[in-house]
Amino acid sequence: MKFYNEIQAIIISEFRETVKEIEVIRSRSSFGSSKIRCILNDNSFIDIFFSDSGKYSFHWERRFINGLIFREDNAPDHPEIRSFPKHFHEESDDNIVSSSIPDNHIEATRRFFNFVKSKLSEIESK
Repeated sequence: MKFYNEIQAIIISEFRETVKEIEVIRSRSSFGSSKIRCILNDNSFIDIFFSDSGKYSFHWERRFINGLIFREDNAPDHPEIRSFPKHFHEESDDNIVSSSIPDNHIEATRRFFNFVKSKLSEIESK
């Protein structure tokens, strides 16, 4: 995907203290897409996906640590949300709220990773 090199560069240069490993996972299916996977220092991970059609997802997987997930995406499956099709899964797949994530892929990446850093700081201070 054309954005992935830019996104990787941002993550490496601005969030290296949070991310211990980053890779592009290429789909084996001709219908699938690639994604970026970032393994964080606490072994949780973030998957980032952008499609040529404009769909995206920033998914922070923590279910195996504390039962939580956080995901920003624009799948058109929640028309009841004010920011439709953008929405945020806050702590679970079922808790869906409005999203204010920027449309620009670089700014969206920064916003999501800053959110992650903030949440990790909260966890560490408890």
